[in-house]
Amino acid sequence: MPKLLFTDDNVATLLPVLPSNDVWFWDTQERGLGLRVRIFRDGLKPDVVTRTWILGYSIGGKDRRDPIGKFSEFTLSEARVHVHQRRRDLAEKTIDPRAEKAKREAEATATKTLREAAETFLTHFVGRHSTRRAHERYLRGADYFGPLLGKPIQHITRAQISERLNVIIKDSSKHVAKQARTSLLCVYRQACGDGLLDNIDVVAGTHDPSPKKGQTPRQRKLADAELAEVWNAGDALIRLLILTGCRREEVGGIKWSEISGDTWTLPPERIKVPERTKEGVALPRLIPLSPAAKAILLRVPQVDGRDCVFGPRAWSRIKAQLPALSTPWTLHDLRRTMRSGLSQLGVSDEIGEECIGHKRELLIRTYSPAERLVQQAKAFDLWAAHVEGLVNGSNVVSIRTGSRQCR
Repeated sequence: MPKLLFTDDNVATLLPVLPSNDVWFWDTQERGLGLRVRIFRDGLKPDVVTRTWILGYSIGGKDRRDPIGKFSEFTLSEARVHVHQRRRDLAEKTIDPRAEKAKREAEATATKTLREAAETFLTHFVGRHSTRRAHERYLRGADYFGPLLGKPIQHITRAQISERLNVIIKDSSKHVAKQARTSLLCVYRQACGDGLLDNIDVVAGTHDPSPKKGQTPRQRKLADAELAEVWNAGDALIRLLILTGCRREEVGGIKWSEISGDTWTLPPERIKVPERTKEGVALPRLIPLSPAAKAILLRVPQVDGRDCVFGPRAWSRIKAQLPALSTPWTLHDLRRTMRSGLSQLGVSDEIGEECIGHKRELLIRTYSPAERLVQQAKAFDLWAAHVEGLVNGSNVVSIRTGSRQCR
């Protein structure tokens, strides 16, 4: 390890001697003051040189080297003063700097609140805008984990989290409690990665408010008469859900700029599981619009300065305005009803799955993308004619004669 008298000129020009790219230089004037110089070489790029001031000292018979700052943060005289003071403190107080640093970090960790951990997670979150809004609602809303937000995350118990989940179930539903628990799990995973916690058992150990494992998948599909009843009571938004089979967030967020001619281009960021190329690039989804769907859109008034077709919406309020039907149903059942209806009309499973935007990795692709789009358009037209027949009370059996075109 080279020793020399540091000057303002030579500290800025010191370089490692080949073959070493990492050398520690030590000042002969101020004991314990070092300068670590490293060179990062890349044959395709210019060499990168870094310089770091070092404090050298011994404690308990062991030599230590601690970085005190970048070369640009201290002048030579400031570095000498800093090292002189640190070594004097070591001699007088016999305090281990590393132990003190670890103690300060532990104290900071122990006092970090759930609110701070949640904000850290939200800062680093990358995903769909709608998912982010949901996380913000559950992690910032006073009705969910509000009483726990100000508590240190290390001191929150499983019983406290379970109590909040029971309150959410009582005030809202099991589904909402499940979503809130999922958001909290994300925060705890982030906290584990940041070293604030050792595990996520405090949250993961709570009962899942609405477990799916062991439950029979939902199979509710609307009967023909029920579908006609919902159509007649619904507005443009509900009727587009029926005709396109899309998810409610997709139809609710449709924009005028996404519609071109007979095609609706759904951007990747609004697709639940977008298809990707081999390079990992997410692809948009092209949805052929039937004449009936286009007619509905043409009747929706356009608002100046607003690209969204539909304004702010509350799905619970929209659903409350629709018929209750004899058996409970959800808006997502409209999507399942269309998929089942396409099969009954003779549409192939592959085209039926593509019509509702299901991921196609495991499906045999019989057609080219252009041919599949044509087949989807025929399937959407066939479904629209079927729905029209139901609403008008006509016999729809004759529609099935053209179903072979969609296979």
